[in-house]
Amino acid sequence: MDAPAAERLGRHYYVDEAGDPVLFGRRRTVVLGREGCSRYFTLGVLDVADPSRLASQLAGLRKRLLCDPYFADVPSMQPQAGKTALAFHAKDDLPEVRREVFRLLLRSEVRFFACVRDKRRVLEYVREREAHDAQYRYTPNELYERPSGSPPHCPRSVHACRPRTTSCGPCSGCMRGVRIASSGCSGRPSDW
Repeated sequence: MDAPAAERLGRHYYVDEAGDPVLFGRRRTVVLGREGCSRYFTLGVLDVADPSRLASQLAGLRKRLLCDPYFADVPSMQPQAGKTALAFHAKDDLPEVRREVFRLLLRSEVRFFACVRDKRRVLEYVREREAHDAQYRYTPNELYERPSGSPPHCPRSVHACRPRTTSCGPCSGCMRGVRIASSGCSGRPSDW
């Protein structure tokens, strides 16, 4: 069996987070709300049907963009910078580059799921739990490990799918402990 055929037999998930799960600094002082500490923590998953094909398409896009004279003098597009010329990353890429990557993803067989956690609510939960359980101490890993539906750790879930998809089920088991919205989507921008 060739590699692409073997890939189609399984699921391929790419997980990333945004924000920081840290609530406390030294001596358990609350750092939430201070500069450098995010208010939200997001854990997202991209479900990719054919990773080899998507990698090839992204490589082709990168090659086209690197040959485009519009980007010739952009520092992140220079190979020695070790950024967009080698790999796409939203924080390093120009808006024009991000737009092209998103256009490619919209034409690809991918689904995106995310759990957005408001760390103020997590802090409330931690304080309540500490008041009732002297042994309990919050650790940042809890934001990855809490059981599905345990409030307030995941008060808001996001479910998105690419346009023209009539039904997107939740990804099962790819993010242990993350509640994912399970409703289908019609493909209208208001639904994703």
